[in-house]
Amino acid sequence: MKKLIITIVVVALLGGGYLWLRNQRLAITGLDAAFGEVRRADLMIPIKASGKIQPKSKREIKSKASGEIVAVHFEAGQMVREGDVLVDLKRDDEQRNLDAAEAARDQAQIALDTAEITLKERELVGVPAAEAARDSAEAALAMVRAEYLAKEKIQKETPAYMMPVEWDTIQAKYKDAQAKLRSAEVDVRKAKEIAIPMARKEVERARSALVSAQKKLEDAQERLRETTVRSPINGMVLQRFRDVGEMIQSGTQSLTGGTVLMEIADVSEVYMVASVDEADIGKVREMAPPEARPGADPHAATQPTSGTPVTQDTIREDTPVEITVEAFPDEPFTGVIERISPESEVQQAVGTFQVRIRITSDNRDKIRGLAGIQAEAKFTSVPVRNALLVPYEAVQRGPSGELGVYVPVRKPGSEEEQPEFRPCKLGSDNGVDVVVLSGVEEKQRVYTKLPVKTRSEKKAQGEATD
Repeated sequence: MKKLIITIVVVALLGGGYLWLRNQRLAITGLDAAFGEVRRADLMIPIKASGKIQPKSKREIKSKASGEIVAVHFEAGQMVREGDVLVDLKRDDEQRNLDAAEAARDQAQIALDTAEITLKERELVGVPAAEAARDSAEAALAMVRAEYLAKEKIQKETPAYMMPVEWDTIQAKYKDAQAKLRSAEVDVRKAKEIAIPMARKEVERARSALVSAQKKLEDAQERLRETTVRSPINGMVLQRFRDVGEMIQSGTQSLTGGTVLMEIADVSEVYMVASVDEADIGKVREMAPPEARPGADPHAATQPTSGTPVTQDTIREDTPVEITVEAFPDEPFTGVIERISPESEVQQAVGTFQVRIRITSDNRDKIRGLAGIQAEAKFTSVPVRNALLVPYEAVQRGPSGELGVYVPVRKPGSEEEQPEFRPCKLGSDNGVDVVVLSGVEEKQRVYTKLPVKTRSEKKAQGEATD
């Protein structure tokens, strides 16, 4: 009797254990499986690019003066306004240069005045004097000619009344008078055609030398003023390169281009310069406003975006660029594309295009002035709108090798849901969702992870076991 009771208890325990294990298997099966849902939405494809935060512009600050730094008034990171004194230089050298330039200008002015006086003298005195000498030579020639003609007549008619020496003398006087007239005529032409033009050229040369001396004087005055170096813009000091006591070279007189004192950034706007892979630049270009596109007409009107669902690639020009900054990982920023570089840069056999993005979100003040910090831009395109989407993990190959999804189906007489394969026609994907063109319906559940079957379950369903 006691053995019978023990046997009954054992059988009951075995039966209860089987039922418990069966129920546990159902629970485990449910935990092994994972589900997603077919939903209707736009397929979003993000294009990511890394880059750095940059100010609107940068200016290198140099001095037109050379000399020793005696004071530096701003440190890196401080804000400056246009006209603020940045650096003071020792003035001694530039003051000496200014004094020498003033003396050179004065000498050039004297030379010009002298040249102008000479020109007037040649116009008012030289030419009249030459003309008077010519007129005198003409009168002398006329007198000698009259005497020559009278004695020539005597020589021909009554040569015995004239001594040979007298005839020779009058001939010589006549030739001399003719020569003096020709010389006087030459002097007149010289005074008019040579002396005056030369004097005018000398005036022009002296005037040009004065202009040059005046320009050098102005440069010297500017260099003296530049011993007080002022900020040309409103901005922030990015870097300070020199300290008190250091010698610097002029930015205008040095062959090396001069010494850089500071770098100032215009931080009125904040930008990100992103390096976009050339495989993605086409889509990014379509997102950009017309004036930001290389080769596009900056005055072209933007086509209005239609709200009608489409199946072709559609990228909205007004879609903001999402920006993540490493310094503020939990702080999202947004911006708009302002310019796309027309030429790629190749580094390590990878071509990228520089895309300049102006950050427009209200929180941009948090990164204003943090030039050079790392950031990542995400450009969002919408290849397909209003499509049926399934999770990427749900797409699998069926028994015949075709692509599709597994859906849970409860067969007649069973309380358990079993995976059933549904072949599907698939479209684009972004690595997270896949467009389904046919094969499933909206809100239908799909397996993203199939349940694991036991060996006995595989045998019961006629499947091969390991």
